[in-house]
Amino acid sequence: MIPKILVSFSATVRPTDQEYLTAIAKAGGEPTPIRPGSSIDVSSFHGLLLTGGEDIDPRLYGEDKLPSCGDIVPLRDTLELTLFGLFLKGNKPTLGICRGEQFIDLFIDSEGPGALYQDLASQYPAPLLPPHQDNRGLPHEEMRKFLHEIKIVPGSRLQQILGGAQVLPANSQHHQAVKRLASSLTVEATAPDGVIEAVRSTQHRWVMGVQWHPEAREVHHIYSPLFDAFVAECKQE
Repeated sequence: MIPKILVSFSATVRPTDQEYLTAIAKAGGEPTPIRPGSSIDVSSFHGLLLTGGEDIDPRLYGEDKLPSCGDIVPLRDTLELTLFGLFLKGNKPTLGICRGEQFIDLFIDSEGPGALYQDLASQYPAPLLPPHQDNRGLPHEEMRKFLHEIKIVPGSRLQQILGGAQVLPANSQHHQAVKRLASSLTVEATAPDGVIEAVRSTQHRWVMGVQWHPEAREVHHIYSPLFDAFVAECKQE
């Protein structure tokens, strides 16, 4: 059985969108993109991939939008709230990347919700690694080159998936991150500056989020097992 994976994208088509689709296909899944303003019957899909992109509207997690917060797309927030809710209700696997990890933290648990740093550079209480500082003025291709170490939690699901690795290089292209962890999540990896880099649900079948971009060509050879594990879980549907 080839599992069908729904891949939620921004309304704006980006050249890097194909990397997500390729990563799913290489792992043996059949990716189907969906964008804001679209509708689709999700009942035939076996898994959900929440991709990177614009910032999530802070009003959805009870905060005013700071000037340092980036662009928001309410239609995308609405779409992904619906999709994520349906996949959680159906106990189907979800993988979140960058914005997707943040989305999982905010909305997986209504009774113990998470919270975000709207802007790491202006809000984080400790010195940041250069990749986590405000680099939004740089061209996207320059930002793709940023690498830093991540420390994987010993005994974590992520460590098992990645073959027992303890420290690996990761690529960062984000100015937001998890500030308060949702009550149903556990931390699977961190950066040396303390920024949360990976999370996993302890109360759902298979829900994971990573802050870096494992689909990107620079590091995909390291992180292809993450997509393999996600698609393999989707095959169990």
